[in-house]
Amino acid sequence: MTELYERIRFRGRPVAHPDAVVTRGNARFTVLTPRLIRLEWSETGVFEDRCTYAFPTRYTDSPPKFIVDESDGVLVIDTDALTLRYTTIPKSAQSAKSADKKFTAENLSITFTLDGDPVTWTPGTPNPQNLRGTRRTLDECEGDAALDEGLLSRAGWTLFDDSKNIIFDDDGWVGPRPDFALQDWYFFGYGHEYKAAIAEYLRFGGNIPLIPRYILGGWWSRYWAYSEQDLRALVAEFEAHNVPLDVFVIDMDWHTPDGWTGYTWNRELFPDPPAFLKWLHEKGLRVTLNLHPADGVHPHEEVYPQFAKALGIDPASGKPVPFRIADKEYVRHYFEMIHHPMEDDGVDFWWMDWQQGEISEVKGLKLLANNLL
Repeated sequence: MTELYERIRFRGRPVAHPDAVVTRGNARFTVLTPRLIRLEWSETGVFEDRCTYAFPTRYTDSPPKFIVDESDGVLVIDTDALTLRYTTIPKSAQSAKSADKKFTAENLSITFTLDGDPVTWTPGTPNPQNLRGTRRTLDECEGDAALDEGLLSRAGWTLFDDSKNIIFDDDGWVGPRPDFALQDWYFFGYGHEYKAAIAEYLRFGGNIPLIPRYILGGWWSRYWAYSEQDLRALVAEFEAHNVPLDVFVIDMDWHTPDGWTGYTWNRELFPDPPAFLKWLHEKGLRVTLNLHPADGVHPHEEVYPQFAKALGIDPASGKPVPFRIADKEYVRHYFEMIHHPMEDDGVDFWWMDWQQGEISEVKGLKLLANNLL
């Protein structure tokens, strides 16, 4: 496996401690903490023990203590903070398979205490008090843009649905979910202890690295065909007026104007890119370049002949190399041949513009970004 692959492949400890797991028929419950329970239902009775983006780890050396009781067809799991009730044999059972139906408000509930009062959640309960999280893209948005639900809610609970998100196979690479029907949920019942909710999630989701300090500084960006001389003069203007500047954004005109996508410097505007990038660094600036990756790599690119050949395409054919982010060989050559050489020249990071591309070769994997917690 290449050094690149070792850096980017996904790792975790996804198999939960056996003492944290309770299985009944087609349902499985994993008590991760007293206030966090994984809820799984599987059409086939086969459950998922591989990593996902949101939960690469589900193992803990010391699983929480909880009480399991079952009587009259009702399974009760009491963690002290949460009380889960799952009806394994409905009173109005009309068939032998009725106990194997998906989680619904009729067969599943979780009760916890909020501000001294009991609160009961059931599947389908709306959460208008959720404090929201992120959004995949702002492209094509006009006016207000709704955010996806996040981890924290004034209602004291959050449900994260991981059912359709991709998994990572044993070799650490992306893979699709099974074709059969399933539910893979995580119920958080933290009340208003928001810091505790985040801290406990990080035990399973992994630590979040701090962003570089320069990201919090002043950025300059404009969609315009600036030349190197124009940009040098612009930096001088910032200096002359004593205006702080940390990040210099060069929009898509840095590359040749053959299309939205591009990986080849426009030498008419930037005759010596490495020298220009070095000069910007000497001015204390970080540099990012605009990208539209989903269009693939086209024949007009300088790197096209060797890149196409590496991916099994005859360069003489002139066929564009499609963007195949789920393919290990594509990703390896894409970074080693295209990105890393320009980073060696002085590009600090990349602006992935226009989140186009909803479909990839792996079901559930978007071409350019996935929704996370």
